[in-house]
Amino acid sequence: MSESRVDSASECSGEGERDIPVLADGSREWILTQAFTRLQHRQIDDAVILLRGGSVFLPGDPDVWRMLSYALLLADKPEESLAAADNYRRLASLSGQAKEVAWIEGRARLRLNRMQQDTGGDSQ
Repeated sequence: MSESRVDSASECSGEGERDIPVLADGSREWILTQAFTRLQHRQIDDAVILLRGGSVFLPGDPDVWRMLSYALLLADKPEESLAAADNYRRLASLSGQAKEVAWIEGRARLRLNRMQQDTGGDSQ
């Protein structure tokens, strides 16, 4: 029998919170590996979709947020990339890995400034 990617929908993460199914063992690695593969093959939109789903099922996983931030940067969505980077930084600060996202944040800010200049908006 094949293992389901999601355990039963009755298993939720937290009492009284949104009903989010708990992922089966190995699903985290599957999501991250599939997203990485999609990024390597320049299937950016597919990677973003996978990682957005991963952020719903694994909201406390800094690796999901870091990869989502990078995928959103590649998808030319710098504001969303910065928001995902903030989530990563918040989660990773507990483990001392927050520096890993600095490059992504810098690139997203540069891209956002360019976009604002191109549209005539303020670029502070």
